[in-house]
Amino acid sequence: MHKDKIFGINPVLEALKAGRPVQRLLIAEHRKQDRDVLSILRLARDAGIEVRMVSRDALKREAPQATHQGVVALAAARTYATLDDILGIPAKRGEAPLYLVLDGVEDPRNLGAILRTAETAGVHGVIIPERRAAGLTESVAKSAAGALEYVPVVKVVNIVNTLEELKKAGVWVIGAEAGTDSHEGVGRPSEPSSRFKGP
Repeated sequence: MHKDKIFGINPVLEALKAGRPVQRLLIAEHRKQDRDVLSILRLARDAGIEVRMVSRDALKREAPQATHQGVVALAAARTYATLDDILGIPAKRGEAPLYLVLDGVEDPRNLGAILRTAETAGVHGVIIPERRAAGLTESVAKSAAGALEYVPVVKVVNIVNTLEELKKAGVWVIGAEAGTDSHEGVGRPSEPSSRFKGP
């Protein structure tokens, strides 16, 4: 099975708290008594996750370009949610639906930062296009600082069609563009419009 790597104390800690399947933890010998690392070790023990204490060189080989802080988790590859998955979340929580649809966010650090904000704001799901967008890479997970474990991300082929599906599901659609002071438009639920203009 392909393994995804999670680097850094906070991303690994949040992955464990969220119950993400982790196959193995690699911990640098010199960090094993650190308070945050001890928290990670406790969670790993409770979940029955294999832990290996390794040298700095071994971690450097495992994560040559990453700031790992002495902690690397090998997890099952992260999968995307589906539109149906996120449409069911608000009802389960007894909340009004709140989704974030992104178009053209290609920098992994920007996507990670957006996911952090989305998690704080209580967003039920983030939707990104299949093309011209950063995917759920290690850089995104690092920048998201754990938020990726709580905010489902859906990848779709066509943003416009997806917005129409959201409207059919009773979701109001509001568009905004960077560098502008006004909304692009408002689309009422089930209101046919390719540009999502309001009345």
